[in-house]
Amino acid sequence: MKIKVPAYALDYDLNDHELLFSCFMAYIAKEHGYKNIRYYMYADDVKHLLGFIDKNPTRNVMVPDGRHTHKSFGTITDVFRFGFITQDTFTVEFIRRPEYEFRNGQIMIEEAEITDFEVIKLYYYMIGRLTAEDIVDDEVKISRKKASWMDTAIKPFFREHFML
Repeated sequence: MKIKVPAYALDYDLNDHELLFSCFMAYIAKEHGYKNIRYYMYADDVKHLLGFIDKNPTRNVMVPDGRHTHKSFGTITDVFRFGFITQDTFTVEFIRRPEYEFRNGQIMIEEAEITDFEVIKLYYYMIGRLTAEDIVDDEVKISRKKASWMDTAIKPFFREHFML
């Protein structure tokens, strides 16, 4: 299945989960921008997208793996800069690559192939969530004086990841 990711993400050997995360961030960039924007995301959402999940021993759900932190994300850190605010909140920033930007400032998007069935199911879940509601929380304003960065919060989108 083909999904759209930032063009520079194809320079790296990303797995299907990392490509899905890149696809999600490309969607956010198209709708809300990517230059000098720091996105605040729930750590569990990032872990679900990146595949750092385990089966819950008592219920039929997938839960985030507590062993993974933003420092153990691997190759995806070449594409995005992750930060740690609290145990529940990560920041995500695009690593700017001007050679992959159009003259009008938009990021170049390319197609990538994913084959993992679980990732494809997550992709369709994300499409459903993104078309049903606005994922960026406009009510949360994070202000820092004299900062060139714009801070944006993304609403949580995985409460529980039911096994399909």
